[in-house]
Amino acid sequence: MTTQQTILFFTRYPRPGESKTRLISALGARGAAKIQRYMTRLILDTLLCCGNCRLEICYDGATQAEMMDWLGHELSYIRQSDGNLGERMREAITRQHRKRRPVCLLGSDCPDLSCAIINEAFSALFRHELVIGPSYDGGYYLIGCSPVLDSGLIADLFTDIDWGEEHVLEQTIKIISQAGKSLHLLPTLHDIDTPEDLRYFSYRPDSE
Repeated sequence: MTTQQTILFFTRYPRPGESKTRLISALGARGAAKIQRYMTRLILDTLLCCGNCRLEICYDGATQAEMMDWLGHELSYIRQSDGNLGERMREAITRQHRKRRPVCLLGSDCPDLSCAIINEAFSALFRHELVIGPSYDGGYYLIGCSPVLDSGLIADLFTDIDWGEEHVLEQTIKIISQAGKSLHLLPTLHDIDTPEDLRYFSYRPDSE
């Protein structure tokens, strides 16, 4: 695999009251922020062990100095653009796609993410134009684009999508299918977003 393949890791600073807000009812503001902190570190450690990938931390909710103090000064940091989730994802992927690199964007909500899944994603982009990692809630935890993907389709992938709803994956696959593009689906994983999701994750913030 080429060393030019890039991972865009979307996360936000774990500030109480602003992180994992749907978990606050079960864990409190500090508990929700602590689980965000833990999952981000867990997934980042996995990504750093994958090798052969250029990693960018695409952050929100903090200054770059705060992010560096939290996750380390040796990493590459890019602030997320303004706009809704789709607009921010579109901008990040488009920026890398212009460099003609295979690129995968993923979030910090799936602690079961593994190097094997990351390697499968990039391997699939040698044979397919797009790769998606579905989540059980109807969304996805990863989306990746091949360098040969039409740049015009990228905007479509992130436009008029009901972010945070159960039809995100369905809507995205429909766009890909209507465009006649090839897609590889990764294993389905659990997002940890709501109190009900905590049963799929053994960690509890008060264990730190």
